[in-house]
Formats: sequence, structure tokens, C-alpha cells
Amino acid sequence: MVVRNRKRAKRRGTTTVTRLRQRGMARRRAASPPETQERKPEGVLFCCQNAAMHAVRALGLDTVLRDVEVVEVPCSGRVELRHLMKRLEDGRRVLVAACPLDNCKHVDGNRRVMKRIRRVRQALKEANLDENRARITFVSAVDSAKLARILAEVTRT
Repeated sequence: MVVRNRKRAKRRGTTTVTRLRQRGMARRRAASPPETQERKPEGVLFCCQNAAMHAVRALGLDTVLRDVEVVEVPCSGRVELRHLMKRLEDGRRVLVAACPLDNCKHVDGNRRVMKRIRRVRQALKEANLDENRARITFVSAVDSAKLARILAEVTRT
């Protein structure tokens, strides 16, 4: 699992991954047998830091997010087509967790990413691929149970 937020890491002088290890991720890895080959997570979760990232933190990062790479973005509207397509080309599933509609701090970021996901799904459908590999969900800071259910569906299918 990888969490990225370069601005915050620069301010504090440590990377987000390092902070997660300090919080207990290292204990979980030490308890499991060492893997000979580093495997990529099955899915990628783009999280809006204003709402969805709070729900991710409420879940407990090591329980639900084993097979998901978490990418924290300032606003879900900042997730571009190239970011989505790059992950899909790697054979991974993409989930964008955006603010609820009409509740975006940046006014229309969630609507912008909704249009981008729609275009990506259309491209997947035209290529005869599973269009459910790219999804969007609208979660608030208190919707951690909803996010856990959707993440389970994304990584299971």
C-alpha cells in the first residue's frame, strides 16, 4: 500500500509511507512471511483529501486497504484522464472517492471527475473490456462503512 501526498511530506520532512510505518504498518509486515516478489496492488483508490481521506483513515489503513494503492489528491477534480488510463493499462482497477455532489469544497471537482470516469468507461466499453474497472463513489468523511463495502467489491471482482 502506498499513500502519496508530496506537499504534506515536504512540510513534515518525512514521507507518508514512513509515517504509516511508524503507526504500525511495519508490525504487520514483520509478522507476515517475507515475500520474494513485490506485487502490485489490485486497485488504485484516488481520495479527495477533504472528505474521502477522512473515511479511509477511519477504516484503519491496514485492515481494508491491503490490495489497494491509496493516492491522496487535493480534490478529486485533479485526477486527470492520463492518471486513470495509466493505472488501467497496468491491469489495475480504479476507484475515485469524491466529495458528495453539491458538497465539494472546490465547487465542481466531483462533477469534473465524474465526466472523466464516464469517458474512461465508454473507452473501456468500446475496447470490449469490463467497464466496471473504473468507478466513482461519492463519500463524506463519515461514510467509512460505505467505502469499505465498495472497496471490497472493487478488489473482489
